Amino acid sequence: MNKRHEINFKSYDRLFPNQDTLPKGGFGNLIALPLQMTARQNGNSVFVDENFEPYSNQWDFLGAINKLSEDRLKSLIKNLCHGNELGALKQDEEETEKPWESAAEFHPVQSETLFRSLSKGDFPEKVQIVRANVLYILKADFSQKALNSLTRLAAFKNPEFYRSQAMRLSTYNKPRIISCSDENAKYLYLSRGCEEDIRNLLDGLNVETNWEDRTNCGRKINVKFKGSLGDEQKPAIRKLLKYDNGVLSGHHRFWKNGCGC
Repeated sequence: MNKRHEINFKSYDRLFPNQDTLPKGGFGNLIALPLQMTARQNGNSVFVDENFEPYSNQWDFLGAINKLSEDRLKSLIKNLCHGNELGALKQDEEETEKPWESAAEFHPVQSETLFRSLSKGDFPEKVQIVRANVLYILKADFSQKALNSLTRLAAFKNPEFYRSQAMRLSTYNKPRIISCSDENAKYLYLSRGCEEDIRNLLDGLNVETNWEDRTNCGRKINVKFKGSLGDEQKPAIRKLLKYDNGVLSGHHRFWKNGCGC
């Protein structure tokens, strides 16, 4: 993804078989084996070298492959997977170390981890960003690595997937990663909640930025609020009025006169 940021988060490889037990009445994972005759006749499903040329003797090549030892596999994973097995992602602010996980298993990913390998040269001389319903970032002169890192700012682990996986329930149609980014040929779209992280990144690398505000300020209407705010709502309103972007998180539910707030 550092070499081609358009690859999406569904592209992660998996080891097969990926089940501990065989499901009742099932045959396990469907694996398309290499060297299947019909596919091979069409020039597919064969082993190729680093130049994508098929080996002249497929069976000799297959017979010469050695199995990886468990220690060698652990060493490769440690060297190739920095942070966690999915690469750097936006950290959930409420994510804390789980007591049943060892320190080696827990890898909280801070925003700065996403940008550790970036430099000013990965960006254009002046970054153009339009703030509207989302943040539109002009992609011209960005490196693939920079675009991938920005995309990961808007990506995080899906708690529903991991909850189902931990309970050994089906994870079908539940993405492992939720991505809140999109793009077209000219612009990368990121959610407006990423603005602070983007500013921190570009300011930290001394990248000049041009922000253009195209948000819709709405239309004034002549109405008057006739309700009354509860004691818990007044400080929340005062806090909200200081910002034009954010989320109010209510951890408790109060009931008054039959209304939840």
